[in-house]
Amino acid sequence: MAIKEMPWLHGSIDRFHGLMAAERLPHALILPGREGDGAQILAQTLAKTALCSAPELGYPCNACKSCLLHQADTHPDYMKLVPGGASVTVRVDDIRLLVDRFNSTAQISKRKVAVILHAETMNTAAANALLKTLEEPPGDSLLILVTEGTKPLLPTVRSRCQPLPMVRPNPDQLQAWVTSKGYSSKVSDDLLEAVDNQPLRLMQWIEEDMQPHWQQFQAIMTGVADMKLSPVKAAAECKDVGVTNQLDWIDGRLSKIVRQKALDGNLPKPQDARYLEQLTALRAELVHSANVNAQLFSENLFMLWQQFNRKT
Repeated sequence: MAIKEMPWLHGSIDRFHGLMAAERLPHALILPGREGDGAQILAQTLAKTALCSAPELGYPCNACKSCLLHQADTHPDYMKLVPGGASVTVRVDDIRLLVDRFNSTAQISKRKVAVILHAETMNTAAANALLKTLEEPPGDSLLILVTEGTKPLLPTVRSRCQPLPMVRPNPDQLQAWVTSKGYSSKVSDDLLEAVDNQPLRLMQWIEEDMQPHWQQFQAIMTGVADMKLSPVKAAAECKDVGVTNQLDWIDGRLSKIVRQKALDGNLPKPQDARYLEQLTALRAELVHSANVNAQLFSENLFMLWQQFNRKT
């Protein structure tokens, strides 16, 4: 999707343009944001702009040799690192390769650029391998770290990077985007709630026809909450629904209940915070492990949901 169709990201583009125009672009940026809001698209656009030979107000020209190489994923001055391996982390060997690349001379563009997706998954070894580059950065390089917030970056890394804020779409922007895509007749408030108001997740849902799965899941959640359905059986009935969606849906519903209790003037209970912490731990497990047992994960998720409703 073209970033110009995503107005909530334009403020970040404008700030990046201001830094480039003032020749104050830092050596490393932290971009905190969700993939469903366009964080990865934004990071790729910033990288492409930084490599472009004729950028236009923070956007790449999409016509120069550098832009064409970036589009073909063959730019010699660009790297993108993603989590991998059994533990689904940004691996130390990949970081060492990035450091070697940054210590070499740019071949086509004015600078070397790297994007690290899910940078929070770097373990201590990977972070330490990156530190020397952060402490003594080459003058012609830019590192963009994209974080989803499932766990914090190591302080030694975070303190050496400049944050570039990214906002989520406000209701008017989201509605305008829905209308522009021709989705208005297919989108309900429940559906927006299910995707946590993330436009790119919404688009994926509509394309994959996830609405029936969401409706079935709501019925299963009700059965578990009313103690009419066991977590084990609920997990079995949801085997065709990805555990990421299951986690997002239960997390969203539980968090909404806790927020509403606070709005109604009810003091939050200590166990409410514990349930939210357990959901955060489950999300970290899902993000950072390549071998999650889907049935067991789903059972644990429904067990937490049932326990929460017993206490509510």
